[in-house]
Amino acid sequence: MLVLARAPQEAVMVGDEIVVEVLDLNPFEVKLRAHNSTSELFSGVLAENEHIDLGPEMQIYVVDIRAQINKVRLGIVAPKEISVHRKEVYDAIRNPPRWR
Repeated sequence: MLVLARAPQEAVMVGDEIVVEVLDLNPFEVKLRAHNSTSELFSGVLAENEHIDLGPEMQIYVVDIRAQINKVRLGIVAPKEISVHRKEVYDAIRNPPRWR
């Protein structure tokens, strides 16, 4: 399991298709949205230690909610051949800056 801390309005890329966004959080629950380019996979609220299944071997867990610093720790389980990145890192990999 890979664990990444995310704040509201931040996202995680699972492979090249699935985006998992943190929409909002409070001390007890996190509002998440998971989607790909064609469909909504999940939109709802999860409490600490709950998870969603995104596919046969892909799950997203709410590991820890740290409302005092406005972050949630998400645990991502995916096959080794599927990359998992913070969205801003994924974007930087896909669109590297051009040097003159």
